[in-house]
Order: sequence, then C-alpha cells, then structure tokens
Amino acid sequence: MLRNRDDFEARHYRYQRLKVDSLVTKEYDTRMKKLFVGSLAWATTDESLREFFSQFGEVAKAEVVKERDNPNRSRGFAFVEFEDDAAADEAVAKGNEAELDGRKITVSEARSRDDNGGGPRRDNNNRGGGSFRQRSW
Repeated sequence: MLRNRDDFEARHYRYQRLKVDSLVTKEYDTRMKKLFVGSLAWATTDESLREFFSQFGEVAKAEVVKERDNPNRSRGFAFVEFEDDAAADEAVAKGNEAELDGRKITVSEARSRDDNGGGPRRDNNNRGGGSFRQRSW
C-alpha cells in the first residue's frame, strides 16, 4: 500500500525501469532468427525439437507451445531460434516437409502478430448479434 508520494514515485521509477529492461531484452531477441514449426506430433518435446534442429546449426531456443489448460499437452506447433541466420535459412530449406517423431513438419520464418493478423478478429462485416429472423428495412 502506498503511504505517500515518495512511495508512489519509487514504485513508478521501478516500473519504468522494468519496461526499459524488457525493451532491451526484446531488442536482443530480435537479432536471432526465429522459425515457426507446425504440424508437430503430440509426443514432440522441447528436447527432441532441439535435437532435430541442431543438425542445421546452433539452436538458441527451442520451445513447443503447450495448452493453457493442460501444460503437458502440445498445441501442435513450436518456435525455434537460431544464433546464425544462415543456419536458420538452411533449417527452413531442408527442415520443411521433413519427418519428426513420425509426422511431416512445416518450417517457415516466424512473423510477428502484426504481420499475420494475430489477435482479436476485427471484421467490418461483423455486425454483432441480433434476432433469429432477418429484417429487411
């Protein structure tokens, strides 16, 4: 609980500092090339994904995206980050349509949510709810 203005300013300063630190971290992460891996088998783990992609170069991060309700279950896709752009390009060229854990996977360069339309759907044709019967006036 905030007792006076000094406490508020101290907390505000720490919050602003955290925001700046997170921006610096994000800037560092964007230097690595990030790949999207789709059509994964349910049995694919972070370790098996890292092992598969390590044949193309040094893998900085390999993470299978999990269900929110059941963190043990895969959602069927993952992201892999490479230190080297050439290794990432080779992974896209040779890893696409390759077999991993008994399934053919798709590998492509990851795009930001802004580029591929992620987030809530905003459709101009969506006029909201209404009654069952159509009205024409």
